[in-house]
Amino acid sequence: MTDFLTKIQASAAGMESRMRQVVDKHVARLWRTLIDRMRGGTSANTLGRRTGELVSSTRPLPTISGGGRTTGGVVVGAPYAGVHIGPRGSTQTIKASKKFLTIPTDFAKTAAGVAKGRMQGPPWTFLGMPTFIAKGVIFGKLEGAHKSSEGARQRRAAGEKMSSGQIIPLFILKSEVKVPRRIRRRVISAKKRSTWFSQLALVGVKCK
Repeated sequence: MTDFLTKIQASAAGMESRMRQVVDKHVARLWRTLIDRMRGGTSANTLGRRTGELVSSTRPLPTISGGGRTTGGVVVGAPYAGVHIGPRGSTQTIKASKKFLTIPTDFAKTAAGVAKGRMQGPPWTFLGMPTFIAKGVIFGKLEGAHKSSEGARQRRAAGEKMSSGQIIPLFILKSEVKVPRRIRRRVISAKKRSTWFSQLALVGVKCK
């Protein structure tokens, strides 16, 4: 009887070890897929990389076994992750905490799509240069740091002449914006399901 129980325990331990290996591999694939979706160009299913915080906060969780269960997963720790990750077709509405949100134009961004700085004031300036508001847009002059902005680069690449002192749009004022969620974890998980099930079958676990 003792030998029989020992064999059962050994079999259970072996199954648990194999399950951990399967979960580890599946989680690693999910993690790599999520990372790839976060550092490509912006599209309906991918998110262009900006500061890199979203990517660096995404990591696999340790696989845990016990009580007949084996669990694992991927965590995205950036506080704004919910803005970009969610169900298909969903959006996240961001409302201004004061009067308006300031949405940077390309003239206020770097090549990576990150704002070059913040408005300072009053009196309101951007990167030390005076600004003014007209029809819901904050304008400034093409001087200093603005000459190396992404907007100026795009205009020059298109053959447009950019002269010093030219009036340029810096920020668009909005009371709220709706951001489409581009990364859908359930869709990613579903695409990996067949591989996941086939690997479980190899260790003796049948799935439907």
